[in-house]
Amino acid sequence: MESQDTLYCFSCGRPVRSGQAVPFCKVCSSAGPQLSGASLRWLVRGEENLPRGSLSQEDVIDLLAQEVMTRAIEVAREGGTWRSLVEHPDFRGLFLPGTEQHRDYQARLKAARSRRRSTSTRRRARLLAAAALMVGSVGLAGYSISTGLLTVPEPITIQLSEWLGSVGDQVGESVDFSRNTDPDSIVRELPGGELISMLPEPVRAEPLPILLQSGWSAWWSGTDAGIVEARVAFESAVVIAPDDVEALGGLVEVYSDLVAFEPALRDPMTAALTRMMAIDSDAIATLRAQAADAWVTDQSIRITRILSACGAPIAGLYDTVDLGCAVRLAEARGDDDTLSRIHQQTGSYRVAMIRARTAVAQNDWGAALTLSRALVRTSPDEAEPWVALALSSVRIGDWQAAESAAEEAVRRAGHRLDLVHLRGKIQLRALSGPTAAYPILRGLVDDPRLAQYPDRILALNDAAEAAIALGKNDEALALTERVLLLDSTDPTALVQQGWLHHLNADIFGAEESLRKIEPGQLSGASGARTHLGVARVYLAINNQRSAASEIESALQSDSTMIEALLDGALADSRVNNLDAAVEKVTRAPLFDVVYTGGLSPLDVVWVPPADLSILKQELGSALSNDVRYSVRLKEILAIIDWFDGRSTAEASLRVALLEGGNTGASAALAQHLFSTNRPNEALPFIDAVLTSESDNTTFLAMRSYAQALTSHRATQKSIDRALSLDSMDPVVLHWTTAAREALGGKSELRSTLETLLLISPSDVKTRAHLISLPAD
Repeated sequence: MESQDTLYCFSCGRPVRSGQAVPFCKVCSSAGPQLSGASLRWLVRGEENLPRGSLSQEDVIDLLAQEVMTRAIEVAREGGTWRSLVEHPDFRGLFLPGTEQHRDYQARLKAARSRRRSTSTRRRARLLAAAALMVGSVGLAGYSISTGLLTVPEPITIQLSEWLGSVGDQVGESVDFSRNTDPDSIVRELPGGELISMLPEPVRAEPLPILLQSGWSAWWSGTDAGIVEARVAFESAVVIAPDDVEALGGLVEVYSDLVAFEPALRDPMTAALTRMMAIDSDAIATLRAQAADAWVTDQSIRITRILSACGAPIAGLYDTVDLGCAVRLAEARGDDDTLSRIHQQTGSYRVAMIRARTAVAQNDWGAALTLSRALVRTSPDEAEPWVALALSSVRIGDWQAAESAAEEAVRRAGHRLDLVHLRGKIQLRALSGPTAAYPILRGLVDDPRLAQYPDRILALNDAAEAAIALGKNDEALALTERVLLLDSTDPTALVQQGWLHHLNADIFGAEESLRKIEPGQLSGASGARTHLGVARVYLAINNQRSAASEIESALQSDSTMIEALLDGALADSRVNNLDAAVEKVTRAPLFDVVYTGGLSPLDVVWVPPADLSILKQELGSALSNDVRYSVRLKEILAIIDWFDGRSTAEASLRVALLEGGNTGASAALAQHLFSTNRPNEALPFIDAVLTSESDNTTFLAMRSYAQALTSHRATQKSIDRALSLDSMDPVVLHWTTAAREALGGKSELRSTLETLLLISPSDVKTRAHLISLPAD
């Protein structure tokens, strides 16, 4: 430590020998005047060793704080850390002196300083606090040298450190709002009180740069605990500096992570973004905040446009303008290659989780399973990896794994309503059924936070479904009424309500509910299912004309819907249209029953349960009174028994065929034998179907697989014939692919399965088959 009498060279600031009339500086060869430490004006040199002038102690501190902290904050936002400012591979191209990017960066810093420079006591106190904390943590001289920001004479850094330490208490008094006992007066003193009033109660305030650095560091971790820590930091930062775009940007990004689970954060998030746009609409932080907002509101075109402005590569993947923008841009584009390389470089859990979520969103279930399984091994205490694993398992029909993963997710984040809902749906549709699911779903819909849950209507629908299955009709009716208060035209709730009115013998109420369903809402597979549900309510209340109309609409959407054909047969029999009823029953087995591609149970729209015993009783009674059907009566009844899963169906079908049964009975018996692993026995009945319907692609494709299993020499001929008739039919592709695999043909298997998934993306069996294939 230099003595208090040490003199310093006015020119370069180095200590000089005292006691001479004109002391001589050996460093700069100056023999000019000397100054004491208290009155010394320091020479500060820039990164290219160009002098910035002779500055006072206060100016040096101000310059140091602005230069160092502005850069440190930006690096923290972009995924860097305090100590690895220039070493971070993602930012080396930006920070190395002499590069074009570096000069552009310096110009942006200069422009930002000219906009934001403030002479207020409060801001100066924050800057001093930042510099003081920096000195205390890494040492001013070492930090200056490592970053190349400033060149300050070493003895002066010692004095500066002592001086900064002496003002620590004053700094604390200036920025520690927790010492004020009147929070309302604090808010009134600050600009932006409108925004601040929308935030949760502020926590202990800290110097702004420290809050920003810690907030971004926590946010980049991506963990549940990190998000909570980042939220506290950014909320505190906005209280301290309501006009700082970095603080506001951090708040927007954290809230964008949380708004799905806390919808009340949407308004303060919007307010913060509006404020950022007014302060600096071109700042990187503002662009990132806009992208986060667009992401939450699912504006894909706007996301890409915004992110392209702040996340485009400069000279390669890791020399990006902003790593946060680059990561989100890759996520928006589904660019797993970029995400993978960033993850390899950074090892970031946040980026790994984004990769898993992207795979789930893109229906890339093989990648989703691989990534989520890896994440639950490396980050088992986080909820999100278990969510990704549950969703991936659902999509390949592994219900036990899906339930286990959902339970693990709830165990880690049971406060999240979406996780409770997921677990309840899996129980309801795939595993234990309504008995296990009802308590879970009932607790969900009774939660006071349900009003803010984005999928609250689906949750109420599911809870009503479980209640109906358990005979809790009054509770189910109350749940449907809650849905209809939110959406008076919700099709599922109206079908449920109509069914419940029927169960309560309220025919007028049932019809009134069904009339409120808007046909424009019913399209695709879910629309066809809803038409079927409406038809079943009409059948239950004996409105045959309306039931027939709904069944026709269902079959127009899906002509192979076996359930609609059987319900249509019931409606036809009730109006004595026996020819149409018989035609529907005997046509139903001609469609593939063994292969059930279609939606997974979690995606299936609820409909009232079918009771095929009613069809058997009513249609059988009508046919027995008509001599035209005396020969086919056993066939019709046997087919209905087979669809109803009766153990006597096989014997009944064999008897029916012996006594004059036709194609329908042959088709039903063929599928029954095929599904019970008796392909040799099934082949003659498949051939019987094809004798009368030679172009039936379903049975041609099924025959190819049965032949492959029995090493039949005509297998390839059957495959070629089926594909020549319809090479884009999911059923044909499924069975011919299975036949090729049984023959040992592996070369085209993967590409064929991928084609099948493109045609039928909800095909659970094909997806599971594709994922099970070994890597090429």
